Amino acid sequence: MADPELEAIRQRRMQELMSKHGAGNQHNPDQQKAQEEAKREAEERRQMMLSQILSSEAREIRLIRIFMSKSLCSRAKEK
Repeated sequence: MADPELEAIRQRRMQELMSKHGAGNQHNPDQQKAQEEAKREAEERRQMMLSQILSSEAREIRLIRIFMSKSLCSRAKEK
């Protein structure tokens, strides 16, 4: 295959991947707002679920443990 052909294939594939994985959302503000709203709602549901499941003492202990751990590891420790 010639180099121009290979480059064209690479460009098409890169565009497909970018559109599939959301890199193209910067051009569509409605879609970006919808994604932000979905993230916010998911976070609210998670918080509501945790408040229903955990007692107040367990919630305090959980928060202390999260704050003591590194911020990057906090999500992994919750799961």
